[in-house]
Amino acid sequence: MSSKRSSLPSLYLVGILLSAGACNSTGPASSDYEISGTVRDKGTATPIAGATVYVLAPGLYTSTTVTQQITGADGKYDIKFNARCPGSGRYYVLPSKWPTYVDNTAGKSFDCLSGSAVIDFDLTATP
Repeated sequence: MSSKRSSLPSLYLVGILLSAGACNSTGPASSDYEISGTVRDKGTATPIAGATVYVLAPGLYTSTTVTQQITGADGKYDIKFNARCPGSGRYYVLPSKWPTYVDNTAGKSFDCLSGSAVIDFDLTATP
């Protein structure tokens, strides 16, 4: 009888793990997103051509680049991508034009539920 009692908690644990896995596998595999905007010089309001705009998925210890795009001559970008929403429910969008504009605090977050957003950036030139 003691062997039946000791296996009972194990069966409950297996059931819980299987149901948790089933919940995760029934959600959408991925969604379409669109993030657009303009990258400008903060001091002059001039569009910054050739800046790279990164879309990052934050992780527990590091962020993963989901996609990136270089701004046009008008400083505009329009990123369309299909991905699974990260566990945080947000993407992080970060512009950079190294070495002229290096501002790691310029990033902004993007809520996965919204599906699309217009995010403009004003970067300060490095001294």
